[in-house]
Formats: sequence, C-alpha cells, structure tokens
Amino acid sequence: MKATLLTCIFIGVPTLAAAQVREPTFYVEGAVGAAFTQSVNTKQFTFTDPTMNTFSGTAQVHYGTQFTIGGEAGLTFFNDRIRTGISYDYANATAHSATLMGILNGAPVNGSFSRSEFSFVGSDFDNTVQIIALNAYYNFLGPDAQFQPYVGGGFGSGKIQTAHSNEFVATATAGVRMRISDQAYVGARYRFTHVEGITDKFGIKYDPIEFHTLSLIAGLYLF
Repeated sequence: MKATLLTCIFIGVPTLAAAQVREPTFYVEGAVGAAFTQSVNTKQFTFTDPTMNTFSGTAQVHYGTQFTIGGEAGLTFFNDRIRTGISYDYANATAHSATLMGILNGAPVNGSFSRSEFSFVGSDFDNTVQIIALNAYYNFLGPDAQFQPYVGGGFGSGKIQTAHSNEFVATATAGVRMRISDQAYVGARYRFTHVEGITDKFGIKYDPIEFHTLSLIAGLYLF
C-alpha cells in the first residue's frame, strides 16, 4: 500500500508542476533600425509658391532609407505564449525626389524632379513620423526556448510632422528573440506599418502611407 502511494506521489508531482502556468511577466525593450518607405502619392491638388510658380496635378514623393528608434513595454500571458505591449517608433523621413504629373506654369509636365527642383510644390516634403500602437503577439515556442520566433499585429495612432491631425495606424510584425540570460534577450524584428492618408499643412491630401522597418532589439524581463 505504501509503495503504491509513493508511486502515485512521484508520478503526480511532475504532472502538477508541468501543469502550472507562469505568472504574467513584465518586459521592456528598445529597438534601432532602418525604415524603407514606399513612394507616397498625393491626391489632386493645386499649389502656388511665393514666386508665383503654379502647379496643378498629382505628385509621387520618393523617400530614402530612414534611421528609426523605438521601444515597447508589455506583459506576457498564458505561459509566455501570448504577450501584449505598447510600442513607440520614431523615424525621420527625407524626401529625395518627386514625380509630378499635371500642369506646371501652364505647361503639361510628367517627370521626375530632384529635391531642389520640386521645392516649389510644397517647400519641404520632409517629415518626422511617430507611431504609438497597441500590439499583440503569439510566441511559437515554450517559455524555456532559447530562440523564440513570434508574429503579431496591432493598431494605434500616427503623428506625422506636416499633418493636420493624428491618423489611424495598423501594424504587422514578425521577429525572433534570443535569451542571453533569465532576465535579458536580444533579437531582430520586421514590422509593416500602414498609416491612413493625411492632409498636410498646405492642404495636400495623400493616399495611405506604408513603410517597412527592420530593427535590432534588446530587452529585459523585469519580473
């Protein structure tokens, strides 16, 4: 009888331990990387600069690669399989050229203009972009895995320097974390960001703005 009881105890204890679910874990992380912006298209507009150059038509603004920084704070749930976080991302977008399609000073135009040449249709298309989003992620492996691939999605608000108001933002993310200790990790992340079309300070309306970001991340599990 005693032998049977001891056998049940030795079998049951590991089973109960395996069934335990870890408490939610708080984490913070930082990210640095590069953003690649697709060309940004405007709606039809008319603009006259101080020297009386007039343009009426549409523009496609081309941006180069932008340096980005960001951070996130959040919680993990369900034995570290699900986590949610609030993220902040910043990028400085510099316009390199623009393709103009319309009428310039009474003459048809359809061609590319350098940064200095297209200044008359908006003075400066450079922008800073700030994104605050609520994200949810799914971790593919268990909490003890050294490498943790994950995917996620989210939504939030985007503040673009020349816009009249903040706009709705949607994000999609894929990445991997590598544990370097029980409290610390590093990793890499890809994020796609969609910003609803803005209206800038000149009254020019834009199609939705989309960009891709590749980042290196480092983070800490605080408790």
